[in-house]
Order: sequence, then C-alpha cells, then structure tokens
Amino acid sequence: MKTPNMQLCDLNDDGKEELATILTTGYGTGFLEQKIHVVDLETMDEVKVDDPVEVTKNNVKTYLSSDTVVFSLNGEDFSYSLEDKASNTAEEEFKNLTYGTFITHYVENNKIKTKVDARTNPNSSLTQFEITYKYSEEGFIPENLKIDSEREK
Repeated sequence: MKTPNMQLCDLNDDGKEELATILTTGYGTGFLEQKIHVVDLETMDEVKVDDPVEVTKNNVKTYLSSDTVVFSLNGEDFSYSLEDKASNTAEEEFKNLTYGTFITHYVENNKIKTKVDARTNPNSSLTQFEITYKYSEEGFIPENLKIDSEREK
C-alpha cells in the first residue's frame, strides 16, 4: 500500500490552510487510481472535489473514424491513430474507450490538479488530460481542462 500524501495549503484563497490528502486506492501493472480529500481545518468538514473522470467525460467530445480517435476539447481537435495501438479496428476499439485507468492528483501553486488518461485497451494510453480545479460554494470544480502538454511531446 502506498503512503498517503498530506499537504497543508490555502486551496480556496481565504488566507487559511486546508488539509489536502491524496490516497492511492489502487495500483498495479497499467493501473493507478488516486483519490483526493480536502478538509476545512476550522470546521473539520470535507470539501467536495468534482470527480475527474466525470469532468473529462462531460467536457471532451470523442469522434471515431476507421483508424483514428479524435478528442475535441475547447474547440480544438486532437487526433490519435489506432493503427499502431492494437490489432482491432477503430470501431472495436471505440467500444472499449475508457478514461481513468491512471488518475493522479497533486497540488501546485495552491491549486488542485489531476491527470486522467484515455485508453482504448489496457496496453495503450492515447493521451492524458489535466484538470485544474478552483474553489466555489459547491466545492472544487474544474477551472481548466486541457490535453497534458508533457504527454504530447
């Protein structure tokens, strides 16, 4: 079991620190799942963080051609060939398109950030999306969702 990562940081810009705890809830070959919990230290209430897989599914449109998957995000299209990813046709692969085989959370500059991958099969990650969260009355909601530029190099 992996050790929890705990950080004190001002995630909601109120001048007071919250406790962010990142737990690895599952891992193995081709799989990593983390959960993040944020606690307001004054009230000891947990502050909701929107589910990263749902954020990705709800904001990324996916299109299919005979050998390509196209992700449409913020009016920009990103194409990925399936030819070298597996022996199946794109139509067969698309049935198995999943988000969240790898989910990693971290805090950077007092912002919660999450990376979520997109796969067509267990051996082949197409790309990774990065979510930056902001605080609202409902909890932490997505402020920005983008294709992870580090993965695109």
